[in-house]
Amino acid sequence: MALEIRIDKSDARATKVFLSGGLTLGPQLRQFNRQMEGLFSGGAPRAIFLDFANVRMIDSAGLGELVILYTSAGQHNCRVCLLQAPSSVVRLLEVTRLDGILRNFTDAESAGEWLERGNAH
Repeated sequence: MALEIRIDKSDARATKVFLSGGLTLGPQLRQFNRQMEGLFSGGAPRAIFLDFANVRMIDSAGLGELVILYTSAGQHNCRVCLLQAPSSVVRLLEVTRLDGILRNFTDAESAGEWLERGNAH
């Protein structure tokens, strides 16, 4: 399943990454990894909001990439959260216990409030 990635840096609080398709094993994960690494060149954003509203599928390799992103972001004092993740993704995060580190919010406003409160990663 193809993955489309659109990056929006217009919000001073966070870089928004809009994903569409599948975050699954294949060339699309290399593309995702390269584009996420690129966010840290020339100064890391304060936060990355991954919009999952149009993510149709995620597998263990996709989860692994999210953990890699979370770890890289932490090394740059950058926070990561998900926006509008479908129930299937939320359930997968719960089963793997990644929901404790990869928070999901219904909208960017809620994520921004979380960011401003300075809650733990």
